Amino acid sequence: MVGARWAERNCDATLPRIAGACNTETPSAGPKCCHTTRCRAMPDFMEVAGESRATILARTISCSPRMPVRLWSKKQSSRNVAVLWTGGKDSALALHEVCAKGRSVPTLVTFAPRRGTFRAHPVRVMRLQAKALGVRHRVFHLGPPYRAAYQRVFRRLLREGITAVATGDIDRIENRTNWVRSIAAPMGLEVLMPLWHRSRTGILRRLRALEFDVVVSYVDTTRLPEDWVGRRLDWSAAKELETAFSSRGVDPAGENGEYHTWVLNAPLFRARLSLERLSIERRPKSCWLRPGRVALASKLPRQRGTKHSSGGRRK
Repeated sequence: MVGARWAERNCDATLPRIAGACNTETPSAGPKCCHTTRCRAMPDFMEVAGESRATILARTISCSPRMPVRLWSKKQSSRNVAVLWTGGKDSALALHEVCAKGRSVPTLVTFAPRRGTFRAHPVRVMRLQAKALGVRHRVFHLGPPYRAAYQRVFRRLLREGITAVATGDIDRIENRTNWVRSIAAPMGLEVLMPLWHRSRTGILRRLRALEFDVVVSYVDTTRLPEDWVGRRLDWSAAKELETAFSSRGVDPAGENGEYHTWVLNAPLFRARLSLERLSIERRPKSCWLRPGRVALASKLPRQRGTKHSSGGRRK
């Protein structure tokens, strides 16, 4: 799951921080979001892994033997949820938990500055994630005054039949009131925050138990070593974050912007993301992944506890 300081590190333009929009992407003085860059509206009918969007959305996807999860259903139109999307681990886990509760998710929503791009979460990665999910992805470009801009978007979602918005926020940032809740709730939108105040270690373990494939895409090098960029968030990495780094004041879930992530595969994905020709961009206090090519590929056989290659190499 956004203010001046964060914006300097993470993006090429400033967007106020939504103290509560979606975890990792958060400038420091306004909405906490890396709801990112340019929008090319996703078509209502998409081909995903050889199947039409309509086919995929209508089918129940089983993410565990006991819990069938459905992304979207016409029968649940009164329970439609828009998930605020960054493509990172927290927004992806929030999507999973919302669907596991039986809610319908017909759209993913990303907020972006009118100019510039976010470094940690390229919009082309998010587009492919949405395609892998078979869900519409929409990018809304915002400018000041930000509260009015968010209200316009939420009003539009309400008119389109959305009854709730979900975020991947875990906790307050700098003791600020949750930005999304403060705007959406008075307008009549239910605000779902399935990760709110959950333990950081519990979130990391939940991601591993569900076999999310997560790669670290951005690191604040004043808090974590540069070699974390491109690292898989596997059991070993989670353990290091829980022990060595948490003892030094680093949030294991990266809630304070220590690191950001891309989700390459998850239970609801019908295809995985494959990264090729990776390189690392560096600044004095940060570094981040830049993929030369991102594509969808067939999902690999389930191999609990093992790591598999994304198909790319770092330079």
